[in-house]
Amino acid sequence: MTDAPGHRLSSSDVFELDESRAEEAVDLLVLAFEEDPAYRYFCSAERPGYLRRLRIVHRCMWTLMRSSGQPLWGIASGQRLAGLAMIQEPGSRLPVRPQLRWLLSVALSAGPRVPWRILGDMRIAERARPAEPHFYLLILAAHPDFQGTGCGRVLLETLQARSAGDPRSRGVCLETENPRNVPFYEHIGFRVVARNRYADLEITTLFRPDG
Repeated sequence: MTDAPGHRLSSSDVFELDESRAEEAVDLLVLAFEEDPAYRYFCSAERPGYLRRLRIVHRCMWTLMRSSGQPLWGIASGQRLAGLAMIQEPGSRLPVRPQLRWLLSVALSAGPRVPWRILGDMRIAERARPAEPHFYLLILAAHPDFQGTGCGRVLLETLQARSAGDPRSRGVCLETENPRNVPFYEHIGFRVVARNRYADLEITTLFRPDG
């Protein structure tokens, strides 16, 4: 493998992230979602300090997922982190205590408006997910330097293969508030199962069944 952005990535480049890659992962998330409509709304991009609030949100989310024992996958090109996925396993729920710590940390560091907006979005999105047990993809992100190398597709296909081999699961579910992402997901086999409004955002829920 090389660090060249043109290197095509594969499932062999996927690995479990640990705390040693935490800051690199947070840097990637900030770069990947700086222009995302949902995060621009959650973190009030029109106000000074937007990137600081965005970093706080992603650092706290990383901590929440790590403390909850949910899968955190990275995909690397050479030594560089090219993309990552935060995943919730079928039938699992994030423990209450880590969620409360996340809520308090974000509210104190970024202001109470930020977690309030995120929770509002999450409540609407959760109601639209399919009844079938499934892996839920909370976050999928690609470093801008590695867009076009297939890292998002590889992470999704690796997750779909994990779902197909897990008797608890019937597929993979995700949401996006960025309409530009929908054709990509549909192209690789996801289908739109719901569209909902939250503030000025359209939450599109997609599901890809196994098989």
